[in-house]
Amino acid sequence: MPETTELTPQLKYRHERDFTNHWAKVARECGWMVYHTYDSRHSPKGFPDLICLKDGRMIVAELKMKKYKRGVMKGDPMGVTPDQRAWLSEFDSLVGDIAVYIWTPDDEEEMSEALS
Repeated sequence: MPETTELTPQLKYRHERDFTNHWAKVARECGWMVYHTYDSRHSPKGFPDLICLKDGRMIVAELKMKKYKRGVMKGDPMGVTPDQRAWLSEFDSLVGDIAVYIWTPDDEEEMSEALS
């Protein structure tokens, strides 16, 4: 696993795109095939930020930069749109080795574990 800097998670990334690009790169370095829509204007609303595939496993991740107040579901920050929730729910209902996450910079330890 590539090492990360010692900055606090909130200071490491200026924008959500920096957070997403960093973790897409980490996933690729760990051997995952990674899909990320770089320009979502012509994509379905709410499609997750990262789709990662490796050895028959899939990780579906919505990345949120801000530390939102946590929602009812574990790991579900407020600020996720209804369209994002719909996509994540559909992915979560699939059978197989599929993990669905909503991650913020504070979740880097979990992210590293999931991608290693």
